[in-house]
Amino acid sequence: MSNNPNQFAPAPGGAAGPQLDGAAEMLRQTRPWVRLVSILMFVGAAFMVLGGGFMMLGGAATGIGELGPAAGVPVMVMGVIYIAMALLYIVPATYLWQYASRSQEFDLQRSASALTSALQAQKSFWKFFGICIVIYLVLVIGVIGIAIIAGLAGSM
Repeated sequence: MSNNPNQFAPAPGGAAGPQLDGAAEMLRQTRPWVRLVSILMFVGAAFMVLGGGFMMLGGAATGIGELGPAAGVPVMVMGVIYIAMALLYIVPATYLWQYASRSQEFDLQRSASALTSALQAQKSFWKFFGICIVIYLVLVIGVIGIAIIAGLAGSM
């Protein structure tokens, strides 16, 4: 038996300890998909930054013409929003990347600390995702409420 306190020990009496082969296999099978989603999120964020930058340049160029400097402001604001949303994509992409890397560490080490580390990264991803969904739902409900109030006020 290893002296590593983080290693899964056999049960008393020499029987096999926790059977982690199945769990390790599931982590191993999901790793490429998690890595793919993470990469796609990073690529999507990069395209959003590029798109936001081009919107800002286009908005600035629109302001040079005969329409005046204020003509390009809405497009520039959309460019800034795209870049801010790209930054929001980077956070969960990083958590997924960490989860894939840490699940690979667990596959190699088969230690409790490596498993805990992998699951911690997964928990962080789902926590961030859950918070984003709650914020989104609150915003949607708020916008719907404002639209209803505005519609009622406009009909009076």
